[in-house]
Amino acid sequence: MPYEIQFARSALRQLDALSANERALLVEQIETHLSHEPLVNSRNRKPLRPNPLAPRELRVGYLRAFYDVENDRVRLVNILAIGKKSGDKLYIDDQEIEI
Repeated sequence: MPYEIQFARSALRQLDALSANERALLVEQIETHLSHEPLVNSRNRKPLRPNPLAPRELRVGYLRAFYDVENDRVRLVNILAIGKKSGDKLYIDDQEIEI
């Protein structure tokens, strides 16, 4: 049974700020990689060290989707934030973020 994918309000705003091509690519990859086995680590999916943003990350080129997974009553992936990576810096809402 696939996981339901839900975007936080702030993540939807961050998604809207992307170009149409970036948005389409990221949404496609989120659906492909996170609707089944979102907790399985891979080259582009990994847990993060403890941070205030999210416990897990999906990498799509320089784009990042930060998410959490609920397995309790419902199988749900919560997309909490979307950002862009430039070198070793992460930008969310045009602000540099340290995680």
